[in-house]
Amino acid sequence: MLGLLLVPALVKSEISISDNLYIDTESFELLKLKEREPIQIVPGESNYDKAIREAEEKRQKVLVRMLEFVLMPQWKWDIVEIIKKYNWDWKIASAIFYGESGLTPDSYNYIGACGVTQLYTCPNIDWSNPAVNIDYAYHHKYLPALHNRGNGWLPWEIYTKGLHTQYLYMFD
Repeated sequence: MLGLLLVPALVKSEISISDNLYIDTESFELLKLKEREPIQIVPGESNYDKAIREAEEKRQKVLVRMLEFVLMPQWKWDIVEIIKKYNWDWKIASAIFYGESGLTPDSYNYIGACGVTQLYTCPNIDWSNPAVNIDYAYHHKYLPALHNRGNGWLPWEIYTKGLHTQYLYMFD
């Protein structure tokens, strides 16, 4: 229900949550209605305060994800267009690759995974070129896993752990 209250935030300067709580839409703080001061969560907090704190944390995560989606630059959408050219579920592929690299072509991690697709086997090719990176992932990782193990997404740990699902909304 708290998520449904975000739309009026664009018009009002505060959103009432209950008789004594509101969200200040300029500072995005959860405040007590009478005192107009931030709620301080103390050790041994009540179930009510805990529920309010958890709701606030979830709301902030939703806001961050909404901003990531709205502010995603055009060059990342261009990478999504490359992903769409292959015979796989492009939404799942986009969510996996967004979670792996943020769709950043020159991305490298501490283990040595490379490019948009974050693959560990990096032959001598231009990994900073998203088209090359995605083509390699499709032909050398996705298709063999699909053929040999029945699921082409198994080479990506973000998929096997289900972590890609948090990014699927971005590609609906």
